[in-house]
Amino acid sequence: MYSQHLMQIRHKVSQTIVDQQLSLQTQQVWQRQVAQWQATFSPHSGWPDLQLADAVQDGQIIHAYLQRVLVLACQFKHQRCLNAHTIAEQALAYWYQINPTNWNWWWNQIGKQRLMGPIALLLSEELSETLIKQLIEDLPNNASMTGANRVDLANGIAYRGLLESDESLFAKAMEAIAETIAITQEEGIQADFSYQQHGPQLQNGGYGESFINVALPWAYVCAQTRFRFSSQQQRLLLTYYLQGSVWMTRTGRWDYNACGRAIAKPDLEKPHCRTMLITQAKMLLALFPDYRLQLQRYLEHLQGHDYPFSGFKHFWRSDYAVMANNKYAVSVKANSCRITPIETGNQENLTGFWLGFGSMNIGVTGNEYHDIYPYWDWAKIPGVTCPQIVMPAHEWGRIEQQTDWTGGVSNRRWGITSFELDVMQTKGLKSWFFCEGAIIALGAGISSTHPEPVMTTINQCHYDFPACVNDAYHNGESTLVKAKSWLHHANVGYVLGNVNAHLHSHIQQGSWQRINAHLSADKVSGRVFKLSIDHGVQPKNACYEYTLLPGSSLAETKRYAAQPYVKVLENTPALQAVVYQGHIGCVFRHPGRIEIPESDTQEGVTLEVDKPCLLLCEKTQTGFQFAVSTPGRGDRVNLDLHSKGESHQFFVETSDKLDRLGESVRFDLHLH
Repeated sequence: MYSQHLMQIRHKVSQTIVDQQLSLQTQQVWQRQVAQWQATFSPHSGWPDLQLADAVQDGQIIHAYLQRVLVLACQFKHQRCLNAHTIAEQALAYWYQINPTNWNWWWNQIGKQRLMGPIALLLSEELSETLIKQLIEDLPNNASMTGANRVDLANGIAYRGLLESDESLFAKAMEAIAETIAITQEEGIQADFSYQQHGPQLQNGGYGESFINVALPWAYVCAQTRFRFSSQQQRLLLTYYLQGSVWMTRTGRWDYNACGRAIAKPDLEKPHCRTMLITQAKMLLALFPDYRLQLQRYLEHLQGHDYPFSGFKHFWRSDYAVMANNKYAVSVKANSCRITPIETGNQENLTGFWLGFGSMNIGVTGNEYHDIYPYWDWAKIPGVTCPQIVMPAHEWGRIEQQTDWTGGVSNRRWGITSFELDVMQTKGLKSWFFCEGAIIALGAGISSTHPEPVMTTINQCHYDFPACVNDAYHNGESTLVKAKSWLHHANVGYVLGNVNAHLHSHIQQGSWQRINAHLSADKVSGRVFKLSIDHGVQPKNACYEYTLLPGSSLAETKRYAAQPYVKVLENTPALQAVVYQGHIGCVFRHPGRIEIPESDTQEGVTLEVDKPCLLLCEKTQTGFQFAVSTPGRGDRVNLDLHSKGESHQFFVETSDKLDRLGESVRFDLHLH
């Protein structure tokens, strides 16, 4: 006899599964697929294009096979289609006749259960006792591990509890999920709403996406029952979505910097990313009607309207920063002695060592890098300065640098991220100043003893004809872009400082197998826009300066090049600084002093600090507004501001607590 509580949840879960699957494609495509899968299935050999025996090596066969069964189960539940039920039952019988075991534990303990649970729930009342028993026995009854893996195992337990009408088992599953909905310094949600797994590694678009894809639907279906999560846990899911996912998914695509080794899979392993984000927004709307304005506006963005938010966010726990607005989203992913760059694992991401060493995602349409990765030049990842070698990252990730100077500062509107490179015999200080409409990239002290040439890549994305260099359209495959030049390509302007750059627009060729041993070796190719700065072999104290103008037209790029509204004041290994419409941004790598002439601000200003720090300074009606951070350490920074002939001494203390290390401190200095 079914529990009344679980009956209510079963009904809501079943409806949620069907609605979600129906939303993944048009009704026409759905009906065509269902008809094809019903017509081509054989009870004796399965589907001719999916050989279950090969699933031992290829986990995608497991997913594809069970996904078809799930669609047939949804068709039966949605329209009481008896033929769909018959084929689904035959497909399950054939599955257990072969009963494939993949070489990768994940497919056997998590991957197949993600689909088996929903299939069993939708068909449970009509399946044979033998099949129901087999499905239930494949579902776990205990949650181990941490983070997203723990949530996935609990997901399987929850379905088992529903199928067995076992309230205590279902409660155990909800408790295991609820335990992971918490701020932690271990694997899981961090204090800045980044998500980490496999150690201190940014994973919002990887394991973090898996986490919310499970935790939020259960919070939604259990909201009006005795199994509901606490209001604090529900609110944390909302905040994680708004302060994490939303910042990394402008245009409905995940930033590759946040997806871990999924960069080596088609569509970042997320072909239905936008639909899943829409579903999550709708669930949160139901749970939090008071947040209707924010959630509804983001939901409308996912359906084609402008991105509704604007600002700069630095995720101090994961060495990641992003500026997002209705015109563009640009991010930087770095690493330090506290944070690992992006991992290699399961023979995936075989060429991605340089991901996370200042890698940039420069997005206007959101398609700039879509599935470019098989034929990327992996020694030229956007934003990265490195010797020209290609290699995998460490298996499952590890700390690669001993430097603690990686961090950012933000006043929520604009900010800085700074990264000290010290790996592969190569060093340098790299900083990005995120101003409204313009991003200034500075590099100083670039030195190397590595035998390969060292280059800084400005961008490498899909080529979108034409590229314009100093008013001349570029039709050839390569050209030298001289210092102080400007160029425009695919809604992005580029303005060079005192450095030459090389522009290439060749056809590049590769294969998915090159970056993921489990995928096809078939050649794929595309024309690529590649802009880079050559520092030569074993450079000493080299530097660079360039400006990105994402979302800019050709005319706007030309106008900025003629009259820039951001000026570089310093670019040395000790101090990097810009002035932006009277606002000051400084990277004090060492204690120091900077003078800003009267021509660059409303009045001349001098700033002096006694500790390394990142600093933003803005003039207000009553004085100045500051934002300060101290990457890698909590500290007391003494500041001296000299303005209008007067000197003002004050100090700021940044937190030394591990979960707040590197967080910006904002305050006002009132002078009258």
